[in-house]
Amino acid sequence: MHMNQKLGEEKSVFLKRITKSLGYEKASVPKNVPGVDEAVFRLLEEDADLLARFKQGAEVVGMLVTVCEQDEVKDVFRRLCEKYQAKKVIRGWGKKLDDLGLETVIDDAGAVLYVPADGVCNFEGQYDAEIGVTDVTAALAETGTLVIESGKDGGGGGGRGASLVPECHVAIVRECDLVADMIDYWARFKGIEGNDQPSSKVFITGPSKTADIEGVLITGVHGPREVEIVVVKGM
Repeated sequence: MHMNQKLGEEKSVFLKRITKSLGYEKASVPKNVPGVDEAVFRLLEEDADLLARFKQGAEVVGMLVTVCEQDEVKDVFRRLCEKYQAKKVIRGWGKKLDDLGLETVIDDAGAVLYVPADGVCNFEGQYDAEIGVTDVTAALAETGTLVIESGKDGGGGGGRGASLVPECHVAIVRECDLVADMIDYWARFKGIEGNDQPSSKVFITGPSKTADIEGVLITGVHGPREVEIVVVKGM
């Protein structure tokens, strides 16, 4: 792509350019795409308990899940600071996390709070943190997956360091963030083109794992060793 071409250009313009480059006059596209019964590819029933299914799926892949009420969040986070002996905590920025008021808990635990500045990605200030705290934009019940998007209210505000660098990633999931599966998640973006979408979407299913050539499974090499999920009911 030439540097002077607009990022996120209209889909039809992009496809026409590809078609012309391949030597065709017009793209060959089927007029009617056959529909598929959702029962074929959906694993969750319409009346499924999304919270129970999400908790089950997340724990199967090695994540730790705590379900609490909104007025219990600070106590839960205080216990996590004690559990991981936190001396430094990274926190993403965004209104959802601001509303929880975790700063007082971090201060009471004797830990230092590090919040990356808007537009600044300083990983050097994050490597010695024991805990990274983010919110999420969605939690997929079918697989126990966390979804973090770039942007101020996407969970990735302040960069991806908070969910990637510390030994423990604490994800705050509101009950309203729960969706059944990928199908429901991607439906949010129907009709949204190019630059209007988040620049990145990260799907987290379990702590970091690698087996490499030897085939020996090791946790925590390329990311957090532990993922603690706090599901807040009624939010």
